[in-house]
Amino acid sequence: MKSLTKTFAKIILPYSYFYRFLQVYRQHFSRLQHHPEEHDVVIYKLQSEVIIKVYWKVLPIGKGPALALIVSGDEILRFDCFGEDQGHYHVFCGYEYPDRDRFYFPEKTVEEQINRTIFELDRNLCRYLQLHRSSQIRHLKIDAITLKNVCEQARHQMLKYLWTVPQFEDLRRPRYQKSEPLQLKTVEV
Repeated sequence: MKSLTKTFAKIILPYSYFYRFLQVYRQHFSRLQHHPEEHDVVIYKLQSEVIIKVYWKVLPIGKGPALALIVSGDEILRFDCFGEDQGHYHVFCGYEYPDRDRFYFPEKTVEEQINRTIFELDRNLCRYLQLHRSSQIRHLKIDAITLKNVCEQARHQMLKYLWTVPQFEDLRRPRYQKSEPLQLKTVEV
């Protein structure tokens, strides 16, 4: 019934109204509820209507710790720390570009990707919020001290998942760990 309602609304409503419908729909039905692939969910409240959700998941495309930033029931950022060649994050700006919202981590290990996740939240969260379609989200002010504290707690929780979840045994040992460092070439001028 819920998907039929969404499909019908998408066909009938102009996109700006459909987006508002989606916001209300997510607040009421989905984003604050836990999906079956989300395990051991921990929720950190940054401020009113802003939460960070930390969990771990195992999917066909990868496995590892994950973090989602949710504002007013709308998922804005999701970081999937799946390791080399699979770790990525999503930036949801409220526009219909599902194929353009995924960015792969340049970092190779899950631990490095977790650190990058916390860096992105701590340093670039305001930029990501300003990309959003909703003016309410674009003008949202996040308390920097609370954000820093919550980011540190989230980092510890994600690392705890990495080191304690049995399914992540292979993620704890990076594949390139035994490789030799690259030789630097010097050029004389």
